[in-house]
Amino acid sequence: EMPDLWGALSEGVCREAREAGSTRVAVNDSKRLKGSNALKTRHPLMHLERGVLGFVQALHRDAGVTDDAALLRALGAANKDGEGEALEWYRGDPVALPVSTTPDHLQLIGGRLRAVCERAGVSVLDVSARMLDERAFNDCLRDATSKAEVTLGLVGRLIRRVWRSERAVVTGPDHSACVVVDRQSGRMRYAPMLRQFVPEATIRVVRESDEESVYALSAREDDGTRRVISISFRVEAERWHFPVALASMTAKYVRELSMLRFNRFWCGRYSELKPTAGYVADARRWLADLQMLSGVSEASLREMCRRA
Repeated sequence: EMPDLWGALSEGVCREAREAGSTRVAVNDSKRLKGSNALKTRHPLMHLERGVLGFVQALHRDAGVTDDAALLRALGAANKDGEGEALEWYRGDPVALPVSTTPDHLQLIGGRLRAVCERAGVSVLDVSARMLDERAFNDCLRDATSKAEVTLGLVGRLIRRVWRSERAVVTGPDHSACVVVDRQSGRMRYAPMLRQFVPEATIRVVRESDEESVYALSAREDDGTRRVISISFRVEAERWHFPVALASMTAKYVRELSMLRFNRFWCGRYSELKPTAGYVADARRWLADLQMLSGVSEASLREMCRRA
């Protein structure tokens, strides 16, 4: 049974944006917390930012996360797993953070979350993300069969990281390391993927249902060390598991900060160009506008787009 962290941390967190206060942050599926870009009364990233940076502050007391470059370092979110240089439109001066409030306010939020966690006996062990820009994604897609396979590859590497960490090592009878993942593209069976990324583990299928697929991984190493973790792939995991919701928010926040850089680069070159949110319908409008204003080739436009 997974602990109810929303309940345990209720002094400092809530599920819904309407319940949040000056130092109480909402943690939920990022789609429920990202505001419309048309909002005039508050910044659309307000709730995402307060939650993500608040927990980063709670983890790294002196993180010095004053801009997006520092945040990416704190999250370990290097492009292409740390290889290669960022695309031209993602370079330039760092974006100052926070974008929706003041640094002092963010310090208060982080301090409140840290105190609430300590009183509840909850430890923030890690807040991290992985970035894959359009070029890196397309490179991965050439060696994969689908977008889902590319995503599963990233998930598999994160599972491998947990498996090799001290959290997977059995230290007593109460050992219960669990990994919860939002179900990927409706897939129900994950044992083959787990065998690929954790080949040394014995993998037991606990259940594979319409709602949840659960696996138990175990292994004994040559020195006697035992590793055991439970892995669950659950439909709408953000609704049921606090860390998954926070992970959703972190990924969305990093994505939106990248779009700030993207729009800064292109709108700085063509003042008539309106920013894009980057999603399909608006992206098509934006690409057509850019081609009309700049005469950029179809091939160059394709470099800005994921191929799946």
